[in-house]
Amino acid sequence: MIGIDVLARLALGDLDEDEERVAEEHVLSCTECARTLEGLVTAGESVRVLLDAGAVRAFVTPSLVAELDRAGLVTRRYVLAPGSSVPCTVDATDVYVLATVEADLRDVARVDVELPGGARAADVPFDAARGTISFVTSAEPLRALPSTTLPVRAIAVDRDGRERTLGEYVLDHTAFAG
Repeated sequence: MIGIDVLARLALGDLDEDEERVAEEHVLSCTECARTLEGLVTAGESVRVLLDAGAVRAFVTPSLVAELDRAGLVTRRYVLAPGSSVPCTVDATDVYVLATVEADLRDVARVDVELPGGARAADVPFDAARGTISFVTSAEPLRALPSTTLPVRAIAVDRDGRERTLGEYVLDHTAFAG
């Protein structure tokens, strides 16, 4: 069995040619991975539909960010370095907001992210080569937020379940005044 992150990137067309060839060869000989890939492809199209409708927030791969960019849907971007606090807001014209956190992701097998309010997203997609984790959300619910600080924490989880903090970040949100 190959990692879920590789299967997700395969489903979204986010592997380079060599990675894609190796993954596809494996999937052709592994029933479990073939079933997982089929589910991811089906879910991926549904997620794309929801994203296009502005109905979801999600961790995204670089290829999905590129699709949203081509469609002109990412109207605001924030990049956060570990330990940073970044001012952010939305206005009436924003569609999607992209937050990208930077971290040292070399030799990381899995990444979880703690979101504002204590929710934890497990096993999110990440780009180890770029050292980034990207999250897109519809601007609509952000317009309703009061001015507040929104803490985020990226966590590496190894194969034995041990955790280490990759970075802590703060989005310093200013309320929409519309």
